[in-house]
Amino acid sequence: MISFYASYIVEIVLLFNLMGKATNPKPRMAYAIGQEYKEFLEQWAEEEGRSTANLVERILLDAIAKKKQESTTPQG
Repeated sequence: MISFYASYIVEIVLLFNLMGKATNPKPRMAYAIGQEYKEFLEQWAEEEGRSTANLVERILLDAIAKKKQESTTPQG
């Protein structure tokens, strides 16, 4: 009985996403990546108990923060 309700909720969420009424207002990005890297990211995400999209976002945010830090640090 619970699985019926869970699948029903998932269908509703997917429907809202398809209708453009997703609760997550973040803009979406698409990218292409080699199969080997895709599998590596999927395994890494699984090990950390997060989605691949969440892992990629975290990696990008860390890289952006590092780049911003480098560009504000005086060279010398």
